[in-house]
Amino acid sequence: MNRMFLAIALLSAQTSLAATDVLFSPNGGVKSTVALELSQAKRRVDVAMYSFSDKELQSALKATAARGVKVRLILDSAEKRAALATDFENNGVDVRYVVPVMHHKFAIIDGKGETVEETTIMSGSANWSSSSDTDYDEDFLIMKGEQSKSDAFQGEFDFIWEHARDFAGAASGGESEESSERFLDDSTYFTTQNFEVVQRGESWVFRPVVEAQEGVAGAAIVKAIDEAKEEVLVATTHLRRADMYYAMKRALARGVKVNLILDQQEFKGKPTQAALESDVYYEELLANEGADVRYKLYMAVWNAARAKQMHSKYLVVDKKLVLTGSFNWSKNSEIGSLENLNRIEGELVQKYVANFDMIFARGGETGFPALIEQVKSLGGQGPCNFEPVSVTYGQMFEFRSALRGGACRKP
Repeated sequence: MNRMFLAIALLSAQTSLAATDVLFSPNGGVKSTVALELSQAKRRVDVAMYSFSDKELQSALKATAARGVKVRLILDSAEKRAALATDFENNGVDVRYVVPVMHHKFAIIDGKGETVEETTIMSGSANWSSSSDTDYDEDFLIMKGEQSKSDAFQGEFDFIWEHARDFAGAASGGESEESSERFLDDSTYFTTQNFEVVQRGESWVFRPVVEAQEGVAGAAIVKAIDEAKEEVLVATTHLRRADMYYAMKRALARGVKVNLILDQQEFKGKPTQAALESDVYYEELLANEGADVRYKLYMAVWNAARAKQMHSKYLVVDKKLVLTGSFNWSKNSEIGSLENLNRIEGELVQKYVANFDMIFARGGETGFPALIEQVKSLGGQGPCNFEPVSVTYGQMFEFRSALRGGACRKP
């Protein structure tokens, strides 16, 4: 770990987080907080992480294992990341992987202790990657000393670990453990509940046993929207579920305000009536039905490698309730991926409202006009990448129309 990163972590140590708190990326201190929590682990660390590409956090986890802390790590299809998994195993981290998509992004610090006060849960939309810390919009929960959350996440980790595939690395960081009974509380939803686990040969396979609209995570979201009385705020990468679209349509019909901000990759760019009548153009339909729909716009032609994604996945209802986690609003997230969704109430809700208000109005009244002027000054050939602005549905059409054909595309 480099000296600058150590300095950031030590500086963070001087600021104590509340028992339960939330951080928002970009540049909200997620990375330094993870490093700090790992450095303070005393007995064990369990991590389930979809994307783990940040070199400094990799070093921090290996340093934790080197101190004698028991470290277990579940990756998504680790056979595709052999070099990463082998490096971890060679440094005392026990690695397993799971099929289907393991999309969780959570860690348990000092779980299974004598008292829950020792335990910290970190969860949210953020992968342990540099882009999640510096470029993406993310929300990241830190939950300390919460019995039901600790039991729920530990039960989820142990359940997946028991049915995960061992990575055949050079060394093992620890022996397998006996399975423990799962604990499910009424504020945490895991899509593993939508699967049955069957053994095929020497491996376990997760097989969905429900239709997407019957899944536990989506059902919780639809129920929350259906109970909204005044306001629904949505910040998510995708909107690809008909049941969620219809729930927001019902909310609009009741006079509930519905505001959404999505990643720019969701914009389809087809304003024809036929497109609007298609059941896959959900945010376009909502925009035409009275919702205020906006997109996080940051590049002329979307490219995953350079994207500054709207990567949060949260819902705020009536400024009283938040549902958030790794769960994308899609069919695949429900019955093709292992995900989590957390129900949050109390003081933290206002932090989510403040974050939503900021990203919904990003760039202010001058941000988009200035961008259009820049496009015109470049003759429609750019700019290709720029500081993010929040734009309406109509402004997305205006921006696309101002660009000349082939602009910002490689030959």
